[in-house]
Amino acid sequence: MNYFERVCQVDISPDIRVENHKIKFEIKKSVLSNTNSCRVDIYNLSQITRNKITSDPSSLVRVSAGYVENGGLLNIGQGNISNILHTSKGPDIITTIYSKDGFNAITNNNLSLSFIGKTQLSSVINVIITKLGLPVKFADYNKSGEFKNGYSYVGSIPEALDQLGSQFDFRWSIQNGQLQILNGNNSTSEQNVFLSAGTGLVESPELIIKTKNLDKLNKNEYNVVSLLQPQLEAGDLVQIESNSLNGAFVIRELIHTGDTRGNEWYSKLVVASYG
Repeated sequence: MNYFERVCQVDISPDIRVENHKIKFEIKKSVLSNTNSCRVDIYNLSQITRNKITSDPSSLVRVSAGYVENGGLLNIGQGNISNILHTSKGPDIITTIYSKDGFNAITNNNLSLSFIGKTQLSSVINVIITKLGLPVKFADYNKSGEFKNGYSYVGSIPEALDQLGSQFDFRWSIQNGQLQILNGNNSTSEQNVFLSAGTGLVESPELIIKTKNLDKLNKNEYNVVSLLQPQLEAGDLVQIESNSLNGAFVIRELIHTGDTRGNEWYSKLVVASYG
């Protein structure tokens, strides 16, 4: 894999595209229901463009990055704007955009559900999906659960999914504008990347030491750092070959960081044993 000629692009709806400016980004993703987040710093946009971005503070921001000779630009994160700052630092004006994946869909979008008698979990999930208004991806998810005496709920969509996930052993998150539901601690079964010292692995993986109170996954987890891998998504499998760690692992968390005119261009992972 060629890791030399980097590319990056930021699109902000409806019609702003940034390519040739200095761009820094930090994109955080997880299989847990905490909303995935993105911070983008763009240097020295014109006053007209800064005003246009600020005029619609809930616009969708999409960050694409990669390598020219390895697929070019790939979507590594997106979200609805949650905050915008314009700051001056020396000769530079820096526009900092904070966004959250699925922010518009889950904000101020409450549920009022009432099912009488025996009710399938899939029926409740389908109503929530319709209300959420996002595409959905089920991955190794058991839909056979049921409520014997009906089901009722009033409140937010995230709280409803959290409660259902705890009761029926699934994890939900929003990944690139898509609701993802995983069965328990399993993966999406998708594997796009092989990591070794020759294919981007930067540091030797390190075991994460947890106390019993913090170890919610009951599996060994490891910190892994590689050169930016735009194909990686939370919940996917990654194959790792190193002196200290070998095999297939589930990506529990990842952070993509980059600087188009600096050294930062990494994917930092938390992976768990698989199988």
